Amino acid sequence: MNETRKLAAVMFTDIVGYTALMSLDEQKALSVLQKNMDIQKPLVEKFNGKFLKEMGDGTLLCFQSALDAVQCAHEIQQSVSDDPVLNLRIGIHLGDIVFKEGDIYGDGVNVASRIEQLADSGGIYISDQIYNAIRNKPGIKAVFVGEKMLKNISHPVKIYTLLSEPFPERRNEFLATSMDKVKGKSIAVMQFTDMSQQKDQEYFCEGMAEELINALAKVARLQVASRTSAFQFKGKGYDICEIGKKLNVQSVLEGSIRKAGNKLRITAQLVDVTDGYHLWSEKYDRDMEDIFAIQDEISLAIVDNLKIKLLRDEKNELVKRYTENKEAYNLYLKGRYFWNRRSEVGFNKAFEFFQSAIKIDPLYALPYIGIADTYNISGHFCFMNPGEAFEKARKAVKKALEIDASLGEAHSSLAWIYTYNDWNWEKAEQEYKNAIELNPEYATAHEWYALFLAGRGRIDEAITEINEALELDPLSPMINAIFGLIFIFSRRFEEAIEQFRKTIEMNPNFTFAYIWQGMAYWGIGDNDKALVSLLKSETLVKDMTYSIGSLGMAYALAGQKPKAIKTLERMETLSENKYVSPLHKAIIYIGLINKDKAFEYIDKAYIERDSFLFYLKTLPMFDTLRSDPRFIEVLKKME
Repeated sequence: MNETRKLAAVMFTDIVGYTALMSLDEQKALSVLQKNMDIQKPLVEKFNGKFLKEMGDGTLLCFQSALDAVQCAHEIQQSVSDDPVLNLRIGIHLGDIVFKEGDIYGDGVNVASRIEQLADSGGIYISDQIYNAIRNKPGIKAVFVGEKMLKNISHPVKIYTLLSEPFPERRNEFLATSMDKVKGKSIAVMQFTDMSQQKDQEYFCEGMAEELINALAKVARLQVASRTSAFQFKGKGYDICEIGKKLNVQSVLEGSIRKAGNKLRITAQLVDVTDGYHLWSEKYDRDMEDIFAIQDEISLAIVDNLKIKLLRDEKNELVKRYTENKEAYNLYLKGRYFWNRRSEVGFNKAFEFFQSAIKIDPLYALPYIGIADTYNISGHFCFMNPGEAFEKARKAVKKALEIDASLGEAHSSLAWIYTYNDWNWEKAEQEYKNAIELNPEYATAHEWYALFLAGRGRIDEAITEINEALELDPLSPMINAIFGLIFIFSRRFEEAIEQFRKTIEMNPNFTFAYIWQGMAYWGIGDNDKALVSLLKSETLVKDMTYSIGSLGMAYALAGQKPKAIKTLERMETLSENKYVSPLHKAIIYIGLINKDKAFEYIDKAYIERDSFLFYLKTLPMFDTLRSDPRFIEVLKKME
């Protein structure tokens, strides 16, 4: 058996978005693949490398030196930089590799492969072994990205992104900002503790912290842990240093609020998590009318004590106020408190508080966004008729944009309407991009944009975007679960199941993780586990049609036809009092192998503009219908 072992620089490349391109235009995709080969092979030879093999749209290469590999990667990216379709990402690692029977093995290969998957489109990511070998070479620069745990690799790997003089200046600025963040300009704002005698100010404590998070997120050189991630630790007994480590931040703000009538006592302290010492602390005894001034003082004190110099206009953004009316502000905080519960009852209460805030201050933009988000989610998850819900959401979000067009959250809400009601893909994508440009720290915009990309079949881009959301909000159950859903779209069912397992560990009561985990189990043909997962979701949220439809399909796939039919009857009964999605009836008929009935309900879903039709193109549960002309016709009608 011929086997040789040596140290080599291993390079992986692949084409970003190739899977989606192949599904849209096979001939164009093949021509792009050939162009990639024509560019890479002579360059690999030029830099004394070895072209080992093609792997779908990717390539596996090795080089005798780290410098040769890096220079070759740079010239490859230079050669494709003007091509709008041929977008490459590259990963390089220096490690021990084994050549055996014409193939290549070893940790060096595995690490290079995992690093490449993390790289941006047009980017070159390298391990610290490569970095140490080229760090002093003229004309070559690299910036530290972070220490990452890679799949099936037992130890963390330090990763750098390659920079060299020809790269655009804009990218240098972005990476400089990233470097600032890595150096410790990072903070988590914890939910304030309610010290009021009646213990009835939880909404105010939560809202106060959320407002500070939103303000601090506008400082470009400060990384701010998201609300969802920071609030996960409430009441769990973690000390500040543990929280800082789990959230990967340098400092933590904690505090308390005591409210009695119109009087406030707010304490706040900023703690360095490396040693537990206070960087700053203050106590405020004020009237309720001073709440905005207190928030401004705390925000500015944090920035000052973290030694961050505010850029032009950043101070104005940091202390920007959306209303001067304290009562309207208080009602808005109550609305967001109930909206964040993400339940039908919570949404109903949230809507009432948002409406009350607007009655007091009709030019307060944030409650309009709250109303839009309430209708958007209610329509999407069948708490109300989607057509009615989305039109009300549209009216609210347009009013918010009339008041303040710079609110990224409003553009994100509008993008949701364009996606799930209008099926206007061009406008939806533009609004998602607007939202992210205006507020790049808004994790929800990245999350919703990732779903949009996945629904359009652009899986590679969706994974990049959901990773952005996770960077901003790593402990969000919804974002983690949506990552698993994107794996389902790409038929990577085992990875999806693992992602849902992690999500459930994070929040054992998160129903969507169980629903989507059930779908992943269908994908690998384990119908028994699919049923277990979906029945668990039923115990968490009763009579949720989204869950019931999936459960009915699971019964059908498991050969339990009577229970599947019983589920259909249950949906008919529910429809007498609440909206029931025709598409969720259709998927039960798909499981029962009744295509005619399935298409009958798909047609009804089209007439009602059922928002879940957006996923018709990519969800695996529709795979058995894809060759039917009726399926093609629906896709055409949706353009």
